[in-house]
Amino acid sequence: MDRFSYVGHSQGTLMALIEFSRNKELASKVNLFTALAPVGRVNKAVGAFELLSDLLPQIVAITDKLGIYDFAPLTPVVSEFAILLCPVIPSICSEVSTPLQDQTSI
Repeated sequence: MDRFSYVGHSQGTLMALIEFSRNKELASKVNLFTALAPVGRVNKAVGAFELLSDLLPQIVAITDKLGIYDFAPLTPVVSEFAILLCPVIPSICSEVSTPLQDQTSI
């Protein structure tokens, strides 16, 4: 495969942006990248996401070794954890969800 086009939607857009920024060889083979409905914004990160961005290389290494490739996967365990924790400590849930929202639409 010499060159290819990539159309990503939602999480697929975010995954491509991350991998193309990390893997310059792969990025050089993309002749067209269409990003539909990206799921996140990373500029002006604050709070937990600011801290996580500083730890990104370590987080990637750990998640790669564990075989985890989803960002915030919605699993039964995660759902139950959110149901129990958000009412008790709402700031944690807003800390995670607010940076993922497009602030221009709020």
